[in-house]
Amino acid sequence: MRRSLVVHQHFGCNRFGRDWVCGDLHGHRDLLMAVLEENHFDLGVDRLFLLGDLIDRGPRSADLLSWVLHTDNVFSVMGNHELMFISGATGRGTGRNIGASAVNGSMSWVLVSIAS
Repeated sequence: MRRSLVVHQHFGCNRFGRDWVCGDLHGHRDLLMAVLEENHFDLGVDRLFLLGDLIDRGPRSADLLSWVLHTDNVFSVMGNHELMFISGATGRGTGRNIGASAVNGSMSWVLVSIAS
C-alpha cells in the first residue's frame, strides 16, 4: 500500500491486537524486524507507530522507509532527519542542518508495547 502525506489522523482503540511505538530507528531495518519477530508482532492485527528519524546513519534507510510506506498498520511521523533530507533534496536548506546531523548524538531507540 502506498500512502500519501496526511497532516492529521485519528486512531481508535486497537480491539484485536497490540499497538507498538518506536522511535529513532535511523535505518536499522534488520534490527527492527528482529525485535518485531522476537515479540510476535502480527501485521494483521498489531499496529506500529514510528516517531520519526527513520533515516540517516544506519545501513538500510531506503529499505526501511520503503517498508513503512508500503506496509499496512505501520504509521510514522516525520522527524528532524526526514525534514533535513527533504530540505537538502529540494535545495531549500542552508546546508547547516545537514552537516549538524552527522555529528548529532548516537543512535538510540525504544520499542514499547502499549497495554490495552
